[in-house]
Amino acid sequence: MLKNITNYLARNNSGYSAIGMVIILLLLGSLLITELNRFSLAWQKKVIKEQQYYRDVNRALSLITWATTVSWLSPTDIWQCQRNERTNSHACIRQAVLSNGGYTIIRGQSNSIKQYHLATYQDGHLNIEKGHWLDYCPDKVRDNDCE
Repeated sequence: MLKNITNYLARNNSGYSAIGMVIILLLLGSLLITELNRFSLAWQKKVIKEQQYYRDVNRALSLITWATTVSWLSPTDIWQCQRNERTNSHACIRQAVLSNGGYTIIRGQSNSIKQYHLATYQDGHLNIEKGHWLDYCPDKVRDNDCE
């Protein structure tokens, strides 16, 4: 009788340990899948932000090129802007306050990204010269100079 009870418990314990291992594996698997999903969502957010950044940079640079195709009033020390309806962004120009003079600053802006380029103004149009692109506003003496 004691031998029968021992055999019964031995058989039933092995069944419970198998079920216990399956439960542990399921818990570890669900934890792994949950963390993988969290990592994937964080990575997707970073990729989306980076895509938006590069989209805005390219749009701002395109607006500088677009600004050379439209007519402008003579630049002054105050920003004058024109909206590109297709991109719903705007390009602005202003007379540069550089020591060598004669330059106009073109600003292309898309969302919070601003790109600058130096150009010359002639007969209502802007002419971009090679090598005069800028990644900053050259006239930033006061806080609102480049706004």
